[in-house]
Amino acid sequence: MKVGSGDRIVMYTDGILEPTNREGVFFDPERLRAFLAERHELSAERLNAVLLEPLSDWSSRHPASGGYEDDLTLVAASVE
Repeated sequence: MKVGSGDRIVMYTDGILEPTNREGVFFDPERLRAFLAERHELSAERLNAVLLEPLSDWSSRHPASGGYEDDLTLVAASVE
């Protein structure tokens, strides 16, 4: 894989994709891709904090309440 200046590398655990909404639909890879594409202007540092809101909205849970069954890990890095 080739990466260049301005590219972003994002790694995540399956816990990011597993929260379901009330209908049992997963927060799948396409939703994550759309989320990242819509927020491409954000710094890598901001992505982690900003991701928790749509996940909480999607699943009606909040990480601080212990509402998730799996870890939520996302690592983002910008290539300079």
